[in-house]
Amino acid sequence: MDEVSCQLGTLPREILWRCTHYLDPLSVVQLSSTCKDLKALLRERYSWAAFQHATTELKYYVKSWISLCPQLSGNPRPTGDICRLATPEDAPTIAIHTLPRIQAVVLNNRRSILEAYIDAGIDPDEIVVGRGWGSLLLIAAISNNTEMVEFLFEKGAKPRRSYMWLPSESSILDEVAWCNVHEKPAENWEKTALSFLERGVIFSGLHMAKELCRMPNAPHLLEVALRNGLDIHRTWESRSLLHIAASRNIPHLMKTILSHAPEQVNIHEIVRTVGGYIERQQSALDIAISEGKTKNVGFLLSMGSKPTFYSLEVAIRISNKKSVFYGDGIEEVADITDWFAWKLQWVDYVHIIASKLDLDSEEAALPLERILHSAWGSAQQGNEEDGRLYLSVLFRKMSLRTRLLYAGLIAFEAYEDSLTAAKKNIEELEERFYQLKSQWWQVWRCKVSGDRSINHEKLEDIRNNVEELDIENEARVFEYVLENVEKRLENVGKRLEDVKRQVKGLEDILELRNEATLDSP
Repeated sequence: MDEVSCQLGTLPREILWRCTHYLDPLSVVQLSSTCKDLKALLRERYSWAAFQHATTELKYYVKSWISLCPQLSGNPRPTGDICRLATPEDAPTIAIHTLPRIQAVVLNNRRSILEAYIDAGIDPDEIVVGRGWGSLLLIAAISNNTEMVEFLFEKGAKPRRSYMWLPSESSILDEVAWCNVHEKPAENWEKTALSFLERGVIFSGLHMAKELCRMPNAPHLLEVALRNGLDIHRTWESRSLLHIAASRNIPHLMKTILSHAPEQVNIHEIVRTVGGYIERQQSALDIAISEGKTKNVGFLLSMGSKPTFYSLEVAIRISNKKSVFYGDGIEEVADITDWFAWKLQWVDYVHIIASKLDLDSEEAALPLERILHSAWGSAQQGNEEDGRLYLSVLFRKMSLRTRLLYAGLIAFEAYEDSLTAAKKNIEELEERFYQLKSQWWQVWRCKVSGDRSINHEKLEDIRNNVEELDIENEARVFEYVLENVEKRLENVGKRLEDVKRQVKGLEDILELRNEATLDSP
């Protein structure tokens, strides 16, 4: 081929140029690479041939798909290729897609091939997929391919581009975030995002702000963005970064934000006008409370965030939840033991919030009436959501005059019945606790003494569990039984603490009746 190429060099250039129009792209590339003297002449045709080869559409079997671009869910990438050429043996499925060859190159992380394409003259900002979506950088980023993103940046790919509906300040980072929110989110694409942020790419969309706040190392990414020009006071649709972070249970992210803008802790609302209508965004504390973000609520209260009566009502509603699975968009708790601690934590939050509010003010009237009416209805039904853990605290925060004003809204007789039932419940729980403790000691003595016969009649509560597990090793049977009894002991103990606290709250509520009687005219 080298000898033939040299002979071709003796032909008139016009004839040689015309000949290249009848060659397929691969032949042009091969001719250009072997005929050194003609490289300058063939450069334009070489670039054209490389582009034709790169953008030739072929059918591929794709492992994962997002919109127009296959997308990898998670980081790191799985081993192997994301896509491969389809074969006649592949049955028609949704996994078969028509892609430009260069898109498959990016998805499969074929860096050397992509470098050859770019060296041949293909623009690293080339749009290779329809509707303007498929720039090479976007394909790499949306596939969570950090190595390919870094390579494209090295080759001069621009992180911003102008296209139709995109705002002028929009970046490809914003587009990737949009895809992750609306299509198929990556589990962890912070390394890819960091590649953009470290190059000074500042995002402008709400989706990217939300995506950043959910990343495991969000504080570090935020610091990088701030160093490169992100305004800590910027808002997206009336939401600041603090508002967005408040809906994620990551207190150290809010700590980072407040270290740069401590005044935001007491911004109650951000107001904007949209189409003639006024939109009001709640405070960060109210957002954290309404979504049940326990850690965030504690952090914001410790930082001096000022609660509202909305804060009080929602915190009471959450503290009244009576099961582990409460819904309403509130975070879930792992198990019943954690739930007892979680519930008491929210009761404490109610106490803290009440201490920061003026319960004698005119503003307090309607919220307090709603709270007391709800508690009255629950008390009549004997429900534990009757305010027994917080009503007395609310009344102690009021002036005597206000306490007398609201005393008529308390169902004292119903609380007497609830107190009697709670005390009886304590007796039953204490008896159950003693029984479980005896069971635990019996099993422990059998295990220590080497006696391998378990009296299942005395351990009837757990016999079926042991049989269902089909445990062959008798020593393991003892371990399982001990673990089972210990878990039950812990649950009963937590419940006992909870009911004792209820009894104390009910007794405090009934004391209010005596106070009202003494002070009545």
